[in-house]
Amino acid sequence: MLAKIFTSVILITLFAASSNAQLDDLLKKGKKQISNITALDEQGTISTTLKDAYPIAFWLQDLDKIRQPIEPAEYSFNLEPGYYRFSVQSYCLHAGTFVKTNGYGYLMAPLMGSRADLVQNILLRSAEHPDIEQKDVQRLIWSVEDKVKYSDWPNDFKVRVNPLLTPVETGMLDVNPTEVAADLLPDDLKASAKFYSDFRGKLKDPNTPYNELENIAVDQGIPPIGIGSRQVSNGNWAAVGDGFYMRSFPEPYQHDYIELYRPRVIDVTKDDKGRITAMSDGVYKMEVTYMDEPGSNKIKLEDGKTYPIWRFKSVRFTGANPGEEYLMENNGWVIPSAYQIKNIMSGGEVLFSRAGDPKLQDYNDRNQQQKDFGDKVRDYINDKLGDKSYGDNKDTRNLDDADHFKRGMDAALSDDPEKKMQWINKNLDMTVDTWNKSIDALGGNDGSPNNNPKKFDPTKHVSTPGNTSSQRLGNSTRKF
Repeated sequence: MLAKIFTSVILITLFAASSNAQLDDLLKKGKKQISNITALDEQGTISTTLKDAYPIAFWLQDLDKIRQPIEPAEYSFNLEPGYYRFSVQSYCLHAGTFVKTNGYGYLMAPLMGSRADLVQNILLRSAEHPDIEQKDVQRLIWSVEDKVKYSDWPNDFKVRVNPLLTPVETGMLDVNPTEVAADLLPDDLKASAKFYSDFRGKLKDPNTPYNELENIAVDQGIPPIGIGSRQVSNGNWAAVGDGFYMRSFPEPYQHDYIELYRPRVIDVTKDDKGRITAMSDGVYKMEVTYMDEPGSNKIKLEDGKTYPIWRFKSVRFTGANPGEEYLMENNGWVIPSAYQIKNIMSGGEVLFSRAGDPKLQDYNDRNQQQKDFGDKVRDYINDKLGDKSYGDNKDTRNLDDADHFKRGMDAALSDDPEKKMQWINKNLDMTVDTWNKSIDALGGNDGSPNNNPKKFDPTKHVSTPGNTSSQRLGNSTRKF
């Protein structure tokens, strides 16, 4: 279809154009049209690019410093809340590009394109048929992506990979591939057209060994910096839907380490002032009281100005086992959220102080950290949702409260030897999950409001390189 449209445009132009300038202009439009259909339609079968990548969940960059991922014994991907790591077989989804190189990390992006569903089905079924070799699965994906007709596949190859396809899919694969006349193409697309035509011929040939296909499809040289590339660090998290976060650490294209994080839903209790007074996951529990003596919600600092503050009166930690209980008294403080400040500051000035109150620098540093974090989250939400969702609403208030509470609790326990106790860290993990779940909800990615196991499908998400000359990778559920 693409060839017919483009040829028609050329023929009409040859007869109707009154000047070379008009012809050149229309050729440029034809070139732009073809480029917009993602490079001759071969790449349109799987069209995911760096521009499609999910926004980076920047606040998770230190998750691995406070938690250790676990690798489940079974790769069922039916996951309770937690932090997981999987070593999976992965597949090249962009023939003719370079293997992973140092200096450019990967982002997560949705699997897109006219044959995305078919490729995803192949990746899923590969786990159901571990007897089918990875190289055959890869050859199948290249054949699908390059639109090699099913009837042109080598017979022995068909026998090996047929379990990965349905009769409907094999019928669809027998539709004639799009062939664009190379001599009608702009110069910068002729090489691409020839590559895919030659590669298609190799895929059809029963005498082509896999290592020859691999040498063609997977360039081992030093890649140039591709058009539209961006500097991407390693290990970037992304919210990928239904309450899950994902990141990727590709090895050479056959092997990818993927990590998943699903925050828990924590039961959070607040008082009538909007302050967090308890957190519980059903086993561990934190109970907080605040000082409510006259003037205790304000502090006068060295600059002579009065500022809003919530001072912790007591924090009680309860663990899962008998004797796991710890009480922290008269230590720690929280800067109130923006929506709470008006009521605090509307009353008269009452001086109040206690040991351990912050100095002006401490207060300003905490306040700036919270402001900077809020600005970054606002930018993330606007990027993710394309609107101004970060505002004065319930989800924003919940995030602000969770962020302020977490920072206050971390600071209060920073020099406390009891914090080193593992069961108390389990309590503090609740502040992390509440924080992350609040951002998740604000970003429209809340998932189910419970902690029941939930199925995750990594095949829906592509590991997309920061250097567009490198390979994008499809992830299977099959253990490497």
